Amino acid sequence: MKKVTHLDVAMLAGEILVQSGSETHRVEDTMTRILTHAHSESTNAFAFTTGIFATQTEVGKEAQTLIRRIHTRTLNLNAIAQVNDISRKLCTDVLDSSQALEALKAIPNQTYPRWLHDVSLILLISGFSILLGGKFPELIVTSLNAGLLVLFFKVTDKIDANPFIRSALGATLITLGASLIQLITLKAQTDIVIISSMMPLVPGVIITTAIRDTLYGDYMAGTSRAVEALVIAASVAIGVGMGLRLLGGLL
Repeated sequence: MKKVTHLDVAMLAGEILVQSGSETHRVEDTMTRILTHAHSESTNAFAFTTGIFATQTEVGKEAQTLIRRIHTRTLNLNAIAQVNDISRKLCTDVLDSSQALEALKAIPNQTYPRWLHDVSLILLISGFSILLGGKFPELIVTSLNAGLLVLFFKVTDKIDANPFIRSALGATLITLGASLIQLITLKAQTDIVIISSMMPLVPGVIITTAIRDTLYGDYMAGTSRAVEALVIAASVAIGVGMGLRLLGGLL
C-alpha cells in the first residue's frame, strides 16, 4: 500500500479549494503550509483556475512534482472552510497525513440536502423582491418564478450543461416566466420580478474573487476570473434580451 505523503494531501486540498471557488492566494498558501509541515528541503505550489501544480523535495531524495487539471468549478464556502480546518489540524499535528487525506476525501459527500438548497434558493429570490421594493403581488410572482428556476437547475445539473449556456437559457426562462405568470395571475411589476429572479445567475462571487486575486498580485488568475464573470454576465443579459424578444408585445 502506497504511503500517503504531504504532497498527496496538498494536491487534494488544492483541488477542492479551486473547485469550490476559492481565491488563488488561499489555494497556494494552504498547499504551501501543508508541504512545509513535512520539513521538506524545498517546496513550490502554483494554482490557477484550471489547474494546480506542486513540487516537493525531501532531504536526500529526488524532487516530486504533481499536476492536476481542474475541470469543474462551483461555489462551496462550506468545503473551503472544511479544507482550512483540516489543514490547520494537520499543521498542528492533530491529524497525520493519512487522516487528513481521508478527511479531505469525505468533504464532497458532506453536502446539504438538495431540498434544502432548493428551498433556500426560492427564499433568496423572494427576499430580493421585497428588498427591491416589491409588494405582495411581486412576492407571489417571484416565488413562482423561483420555482421554475429551481426546476431548470435540476434539469441542467443532470445533463451537465455548459455554464454560459445555462446562464443564458436560465435568464430567458425567468424573463418569460415573470411576464407570463403575472399576466395570468396578479398584476405585478415585471422588472422587479425579473431582477430578483436573476440574482442567483449574477457572477458576484467570481467578480469579488477576481478582485482579491488581482490585489494579491495573481494577475493571470484575476484576469481569467474577470473574463469569466464578464462572459457569464453577458450571457445573462443576452438571455433576458431573448426572453423579451420572444414575448414581443406582451409587455
